[in-house]
Amino acid sequence: MKRNFITLIAATLLGINVADAQLNQNSCKFLGNITTRGQVQPNVGGLRYENLWDQLTPENETKWGSIANKEVSSVEEALSSWNWKSADSEYNWCKQNGVQFKFHCLLWTSQYPSYLANFTGDRLKKQIDIWFEAVSRKYPDLTVMDVVNEAIPGHAETDNNGQAKTFKNNLANAMVPGSKPSDYKWITEAFKMARKFFPNTVLIYNDYNTFTWQKNDFINLVSTLVQQGAPIDGYGHQSHDLDDYYKDFNISTFGNTLKEIHNSITQKSGRELQCYITEFDISQGDDNTYVTIMENTFKPMWEADFVSGITIWGFVNGATWRSNTGLVTSTGSDRKGMTWLKQYMASSTAK
Repeated sequence: MKRNFITLIAATLLGINVADAQLNQNSCKFLGNITTRGQVQPNVGGLRYENLWDQLTPENETKWGSIANKEVSSVEEALSSWNWKSADSEYNWCKQNGVQFKFHCLLWTSQYPSYLANFTGDRLKKQIDIWFEAVSRKYPDLTVMDVVNEAIPGHAETDNNGQAKTFKNNLANAMVPGSKPSDYKWITEAFKMARKFFPNTVLIYNDYNTFTWQKNDFINLVSTLVQQGAPIDGYGHQSHDLDDYYKDFNISTFGNTLKEIHNSITQKSGRELQCYITEFDISQGDDNTYVTIMENTFKPMWEADFVSGITIWGFVNGATWRSNTGLVTSTGSDRKGMTWLKQYMASSTAK
C-alpha cells in the first residue's frame, strides 16, 4: 500500500479533512505539533491549536510512565485505575476538532513506570501485555503510533541514575527470553504485539541523532527490524540534531542526507518504509539563523515524497522542551521562523 494512501485512510478513520487546516493544504501529509505544558491550547495571545496544526502528539501525557502508576492484574483493572485523564482529554479533543492524534509512545526505557524498576521475566511481560491491550481498548482507532522509542545502543540508558540501562536489559529479556537490547529482537516482538492490537495503525520506530552522529546505527536498527519480520510501517527522525547539522555540515546539502538515509533503509530492508519527522525543533535565539536552518531542513523534508508528516516539537517560546525553539513569542507574536513557515505552506510548492 502506498504511504500516501495510508495517511489518507488514517485521516478517513477519524473523519479528518486534512486540507481544511490553516497552515497545511497538502492532503497527503500532516503538519502537527504537541501539547503545551500538558494542554492542547497554549493559552497565549488567542492562539488556537486547530487553526494552525492538523495533528497532535502529546508531549508526555501518553508515555508509559505518565499513565501506568501501579501493578495491575488485568486489563480491566488498568482501565479503571491507571491515570488516563489527560490522554483521554486530548484524544477526545482531537476527535471533536478533526485533528489526527498520534500516540507517543508504547515502549521506552526512559519515563517508564517507576514500579517496574525491578520487575523481570514473566512479571514484567504481563504488565507489558496489559499495557498494550489497555491502550488499544482506550484508543481503538489510532492512526499513527511510536511503538518503540530511542533504542539505539546507549540511548535511554543513563536516566534514573543509570537504572534505565538495567531496565532496558530486563525489558529485552521479558519480551524475548535470552535476548539482549542490541540484537533488537525485543523491538521486533514489540512491533508484532502492536500489530495484533493496532491492525490499522501506522507503526513507527522513533530515535534521535539520526542525521548526524548515529546515522548508520539508525539505518542498521530499522533495516534489522524489517529483516527480522517486524511489521513496521515507518521510521521517525526526531530531528533535535538540526543545530548540530548546521554547525558541522553543509546545511544546503541536508536534503541529500535525508534521501540517502531513506534509500539506505530501503535497500537494506528490501522494502520501502514511510518516513516521519517526529520532533522537529531548532534551538536558535537568533531569528535569522533560525530561518536559515528551517528553510534548509523543513523545506526538503516537506517536499520529499517519502515523508508522510512533520510534527514540530512545540511552538510557544519559553514553553518548549529546549530553549529558543518556539515559533511564536511568549505573547503569541510570530517569530521569523513562523512568518517563513506560513509563507512557505501557502506556496504552490508546499501544496
